Formats: sequence, structure tokens, C-alpha cells
Amino acid sequence: EDGMAPSQQTYTVEFADVPETHWAFRYIADLVDRKAVNGYPNGLFYPSKTVSREEFAKILAVASACDVQKTLDNPTGAFTDVKPGYWATPYIEAVSQDMTGYPDGDGMAFRPKTMAVREDMAVAIAKMWDLDTSMADESMLETMFSDTASISPALKPYVAAAVEEGIVSGGGVAPLNAIPAVKALLDSCEGDEKTGV
Repeated sequence: EDGMAPSQQTYTVEFADVPETHWAFRYIADLVDRKAVNGYPNGLFYPSKTVSREEFAKILAVASACDVQKTLDNPTGAFTDVKPGYWATPYIEAVSQDMTGYPDGDGMAFRPKTMAVREDMAVAIAKMWDLDTSMADESMLETMFSDTASISPALKPYVAAAVEEGIVSGGGVAPLNAIPAVKALLDSCEGDEKTGV
């Protein structure tokens, strides 16, 4: 929108629990303007509420300007539990190469109602930003974090790359902790600013 970063734009957000003084106001407002999020009918946003994988897929797809219409026109059927006509299907399809699936018989399941976890976020953003995981220093995870054993082994290179880029920080990765809405929005918006999308 005019090439302006979220901090340079003027917004009108109507959520009683997200005043202009809220630290994530500009990120929430930017994604509301882009129709990535819309809050709840009672006029609240619930910035600390966790997000489901389907909600995170929508945030990620809209924040990264994925071609959602293309997935409506040519569905991939990437996941066994994501059916045509469901509200989240085009967003899930749009980010199907970036978000992990779960083995499900002969295919992969998405588990859209499951809470998105930090591991989901780190992997999706690492893939979307096209981070070089071949050079990621996985040994650094052992020295920086106390809970590296709980990271899925196949996903450690993505988490390590995300740590190197500053996407994940703190005393523990907590890969299976649910993502609060504000964290999902913040990381998605930072991705926009980083890639210029």
C-alpha cells in the first residue's frame, strides 16, 4: 500500500483491546487493512489468544502476498484433511509448501484446528524467506536453548536458520508451545519488511 512500512501509515483499528498504545498496534492494524485478520464479532482482537494452524496459514498467506486466487482455481489437494469449499482451504493451499504436514495414510494431513506452535512458525517463515538451511549451525541450538531435544529432528535445520535470522530467540525454543496471535502477526509482518513483499 503505497510502499510504506506499517510504522509510516495511518490506521483505524476498532478493537477495544488493541489501543494505539499497544506495542503490536501497527502490525495488527496493517494486517487488518490487508484483510489477513479481522478480530471477533464482539469488537475484540484477543492479542494473547493462541492461533490455530488454519489461522496461521491465513496470516502467512496474506502477509506474504501469496496468490490465494490461484489456489482456488487450481487446488493442489496437498493435505488429506483440507476439503474444497472450507474457508481456510485457499490459504492452506497457498502455503502448503511452507507449512509442515503430518503423515496420514497415503498422504499428509494439515490438522487445521490444531494450535500452531513455534516450530510451525519457525519452519514456515524459514521456508517462505528461503533461508539457507544447508549452512545452519544446528550445534548452536544446543548451546543457546535448553529444550532442543523436543525439536523435530527433520526440522532442526529450519529452526537453526530461524534462530540465526532472529526469528526465534530466548532461553528456549519451546517448539511445541502455541503461538499467541500477536507473535504470529509480528513475525509475519517482519517478514514483509525483510523481503519487501
